Amino acid sequence: MRFYPHQHAYYCGVDLHARSMFVHVLDQHGQHLFEKDLPACPDAFRAAVAPYRAGLVVGCECMFAWYWLADLCEDDSIPFTLGHALYMKAIHGGKSKNDRIDAAKIAGLLRGGMFPMAFVYPRAMRATRDLLRRRTLFVRQKAQLIAHIQNTNSQYQMTLQSANLQEIYTWVPRLLAQSEYNTRLRQLAPLMEAALRWLADATPATAEQLRLMDATPVPCGASALTAKRSGLFGYAGYGYCASHSRWYWGCKLLLVCTCDGTVTGFSLANPKLHGERDQARQTLQRQPANRPAPGTAVVTDKGLSGQETEEFFAGEDLSLTLIRPARKARSSPGRSRTGCGSGSRPTNCAW
Repeated sequence: MRFYPHQHAYYCGVDLHARSMFVHVLDQHGQHLFEKDLPACPDAFRAAVAPYRAGLVVGCECMFAWYWLADLCEDDSIPFTLGHALYMKAIHGGKSKNDRIDAAKIAGLLRGGMFPMAFVYPRAMRATRDLLRRRTLFVRQKAQLIAHIQNTNSQYQMTLQSANLQEIYTWVPRLLAQSEYNTRLRQLAPLMEAALRWLADATPATAEQLRLMDATPVPCGASALTAKRSGLFGYAGYGYCASHSRWYWGCKLLLVCTCDGTVTGFSLANPKLHGERDQARQTLQRQPANRPAPGTAVVTDKGLSGQETEEFFAGEDLSLTLIRPARKARSSPGRSRTGCGSGSRPTNCAW
């Protein structure tokens, strides 16, 4: 979880509702300068914060009505940050809770550098996101209604002809068959990947030259029959999960992430055919979009140990600094080329 780290002259906490908002302003010394319950409209907010515009930052909890406040701050060049609702324990866990207390806590979290940040979705993309969310709700309701009609017919042993079924369903879009759904999903794979990478590029943490790399098992079946008949046969295989000390049938997912969890690179591999080192090599070689910028420090575990792996990361094509704990088998872990420091400086690492 990322917290808002910047210092300002004034901190404005807004407990926002659909028709009202409580505004609380603190200065950098913690003095209460303004607190008032106002109608939720741009003019009232501008008038309230006008004396503190120089060096002001505005924060509010992530709820359904934050769009207009974020747009207003963007238009007026006021720094705005959105609070992650699930991580704001100071508000939800308080014994006393009202608008005045919540707004003061938001301002205090901003001032103390403990304000959990949520992603402020860009203005140009909000309509598309909301449309997709609403469409998902309609599709779910449609499926429930059709299933209810079919279950009712089965309860009373009523058999409807296909023509009658089409007549009933003319007012709703046709449901995709399983094969059609899978075909469309495969066709959308490049677009979904491009959307994920665009979101990663728009996240501030991707500008940092630090990445976390690790692989985790993705079990896809728990029976021998599933392993033989599954459509993933050939892509999935048997592998061993050392963290849980058990075998599994599935794939191994390798992720390259920022410190806040934003995925910047990923790949799936058959654990029976590719080890973690081989998968990391192919992930960075065959898909340039997965590669971190040259000079980036990559923190990983002991699974990427070995002289060849170290030389691959430090090569001219990647120019990455690999940071990992030294293996216990080494007689002198302090002379490892990949300790807790630079890839070219021997360091002592005890994790």
